[in-house]
Amino acid sequence: MLNDKRMRLIKSDNGINYYLFTPSVFSLYYKDSKHVRREEPSHRYTVSHQLHMLWYALHGGGYRILYLEKDHEILSYVIFVRANNQIISGCEKDDYYTIFLWTYPEFRGRGLATMMANAMLHDLCLPYNHFYKTISKDNYASMKVAEKSGFFVKCESEKTGLLHTIHFTDHGTQLLYCYQNEKRQG
Repeated sequence: MLNDKRMRLIKSDNGINYYLFTPSVFSLYYKDSKHVRREEPSHRYTVSHQLHMLWYALHGGGYRILYLEKDHEILSYVIFVRANNQIISGCEKDDYYTIFLWTYPEFRGRGLATMMANAMLHDLCLPYNHFYKTISKDNYASMKVAEKSGFFVKCESEKTGLLHTIHFTDHGTQLLYCYQNEKRQG
């Protein structure tokens, strides 16, 4: 079990626990003093990333992190935020955007990323119409996870500006994936 006042247990399934973390400007990620990770994503500690996360924390209700934990060890996490026009141009009021999904290398190949995506889409009871995510055109593993989880390619996209606003384009470097919440569509 993870112990933090901003952490809420969402569900447990076969010894795997899903926790929803609500960050603050003082704690952008859950800090587990018992386990020091050797391999975090390379961008996580850059000034640019820290500023982006602070911006997300201060605007539009903040971002959330869903952690997957087993035997007191975090295996994977996904960061998401309510979308707005500074994140995705032309998005709707009740749309969300997946900022980042990370599975620690020693736990990859076990379907954990797909489990995380499915928990984010179905177990959090978020009031969303669409969930978006961008994936580089050469990131085949992430494309496979997105498609297994029910996302489809909406269009090619490009991130521009200081806030990395996502714009639709004919020849972008990334694919914009979309998941449509059928329960809210009709």
